[in-house]
Amino acid sequence: GKMLDKADEITFGDVKRRDALRTIASRAHGCPVDGQGRVNLPDNLLRFAGITNEAVLVGNFNEFEIWSPKQWESEEGLQNLLEAAKEVGL
Repeated sequence: GKMLDKADEITFGDVKRRDALRTIASRAHGCPVDGQGRVNLPDNLLRFAGITNEAVLVGNFNEFEIWSPKQWESEEGLQNLLEAAKEVGL
């Protein structure tokens, strides 16, 4: 995908862009889906996202993101990711 292409372009000496890419990639996680199509998120991700008993699924092209309703409404957690994405040209 586009992110992998951009990651390949970053040189070892481009510390700022490498750090930005690490910020983005470190927050991505794969989670298995059970036989009924449910996603069981690990407790550490639920705590990190502030999800207790409700979640918001946000479409992102061929993927989706899972947010707590409060975080999604405020988009406070989004600014660092947007800045990092801009830094690596996404």
